[in-house]
Amino acid sequence: METMEKEFMESLRLQFESYFSKWLENLLEGDEIEVSIDEDFTPILRQEGFDADYESLSGGERTSVALAYRLALNRVINNLVDEIKTQDLIILDEPTDGFSRKQLDRVRDVLDMLGMNQVIIVSHEPEIESYVDHVLRVTKRDGISRVESQESFSNTTVGF
Repeated sequence: METMEKEFMESLRLQFESYFSKWLENLLEGDEIEVSIDEDFTPILRQEGFDADYESLSGGERTSVALAYRLALNRVINNLVDEIKTQDLIILDEPTDGFSRKQLDRVRDVLDMLGMNQVIIVSHEPEIESYVDHVLRVTKRDGISRVESQESFSNTTVGF
């Protein structure tokens, strides 16, 4: 039984590593960061041929690693568990902290590659508005969040 479990976990690790590498490569296009995943699903980072500590990366690079990790985890879990009713939905909270304009464009490309029917992004980044179908503006007053306004764009396919 232990051998089957190890083989299963190794299969998951390889699948996870493949997705993680793919998403990170797209997010960091041109940066020389190589990644692998150890048996505990911890990212191993190499930059310019040397082991790199996560803390030594720039803010945008760290955010890219975190986003790629979350996207890979989401994909592997969705592939593993058919009964998940929200497979075509992902919610991302501040996924672009520290990103440059170029990196924001890459996020749009990666989100397109995901092929999800619905992506919900919580962000303070105005650039993201240019590649979404709906924008909800939320304000917080007296500890209560309220939707202040909604905007829909011409490429909208889903109504409220």
